[in-house]
Amino acid sequence: MSQSNPRPHHDSDSRLGCPIRGGEHEDHSPDATIRDATPHDIYETLTDSKKHSKLAGSRTTVSRRVGGAFKVGRDLEGKHLKLVKDKRIVQAWRANDWPKGHYSRATFALSRTKGGTRITFRQSQVPDSEFRSIKQGWIDYYWKPFKKDVREVATAKLSD
Repeated sequence: MSQSNPRPHHDSDSRLGCPIRGGEHEDHSPDATIRDATPHDIYETLTDSKKHSKLAGSRTTVSRRVGGAFKVGRDLEGKHLKLVKDKRIVQAWRANDWPKGHYSRATFALSRTKGGTRITFRQSQVPDSEFRSIKQGWIDYYWKPFKKDVREVATAKLSD
């Protein structure tokens, strides 16, 4: 059965830095705080193809409009469900080896904090068999690079 939209998202009071929920799994990691970066820096890095490519280490194409598609390397794809500049990104998100038509829902909430930006991230509807690898992927390809050099990536004038 093909699924064109992710299943309904249930907001709860989870504090999640790398939170992924699939089946019965729910991760309650702390929010990620990125020092010396503004919410605008983080938003731009996630929604600009060149900056996102540099952060993730894979060729990335990202639309800047609701309903627009994104693709990271050959492995990840989806579309934007909601974009609130410098505040929130909600995506229908999938790995290409997941069952056809299965999407998770990924939400990035950005807020200014002393000395940086807090990213509250939540991802739900991840297939149980993929839970551990997806969680580790966020850590390796997003949270560690964000903490290491997001300010450099976000403010870089990247040439064509």
